[in-house]
Amino acid sequence: MNDANAMEQLDKLLRNVSPDLNSFLEAVNEHMDETPIWAMLVIFGKFVISYDQLREDGTESEAFQEAAARASADPLTQALVGQMMAGMANRSVGQ
Repeated sequence: MNDANAMEQLDKLLRNVSPDLNSFLEAVNEHMDETPIWAMLVIFGKFVISYDQLREDGTESEAFQEAAARASADPLTQALVGQMMAGMANRSVGQ
């Protein structure tokens, strides 16, 4: 994104939500199952926490891209994408 103000606002949002999101995910961890909504929440949480950690470590301009790359490479993300693709293929074949 080339909009500096938008990126600044996104940075603030992700950095501010990280501690509360992390606490929430820890609190509900034992109640999660393997449904896509929980998987997406965990993936988003990992992205936010990774972004915040990268920023804490001093990475600024590449933090968003690096956090997104880490989230994309996560096995949970890969499994969710695989499930979604299989579901789409099954629906296409069934039509």
